[in-house]
Amino acid sequence: IEIAGEVEAGHFAAEEIMSRMDDINTRVKRIQDKKKERLSVLKDAVQFHHFILESDELKGWIEEKQNVCMEQDYLDFTNLQGKLQKHEIFENELQSNHDRLEYLSDIGGKMIENDHYACDNIKTILKEIADSWSSLLETCQHKKQKLTEAYNEMLYNRGVTDLENWLNEIEVDLGNEEYGSDLATVRSLSKSHNVLENVMVTQKK
Repeated sequence: IEIAGEVEAGHFAAEEIMSRMDDINTRVKRIQDKKKERLSVLKDAVQFHHFILESDELKGWIEEKQNVCMEQDYLDFTNLQGKLQKHEIFENELQSNHDRLEYLSDIGGKMIENDHYACDNIKTILKEIADSWSSLLETCQHKKQKLTEAYNEMLYNRGVTDLENWLNEIEVDLGNEEYGSDLATVRSLSKSHNVLENVMVTQKK
């Protein structure tokens, strides 16, 4: 205040004082600008590290599910129907987690639009996650196809086995050399034979 008063009163060093004050004001403004710039960079850094954290979690989840999908449990015909039902639950889980992919894509896209300092890294991460997700969906579909094929094969084999057993029974009946010792027995054998013929006609259809 005294200096300002002296300057106003025509202090002999007024020019030097005003020059130094201008320098100080310039430095203060420069510091304030740098402080704002640094604060903005720090906010971007916090945002980026949050993005990295969530993307790493999603990538780890995708990798875990990919490993599950790659299990060849369809080669074991035990409880295939249960495995198909379990896979359907798995597919629903994938769909319910698709929001995580959309959320990351949205955040990353906005950071890129705002010219974030880590734009190139963000683009790379988003592409890696998108590719991993697509690969997971393809593997999931492949697994479902293999489980379905295995289940159908199991049903076919079971049907063939039942048919073979039935044919064995017919061959045993046809190999019976008993033709009846009286009229009642002959009629009974004839009736059984007619039933057998009808069953065979039905099986052919």
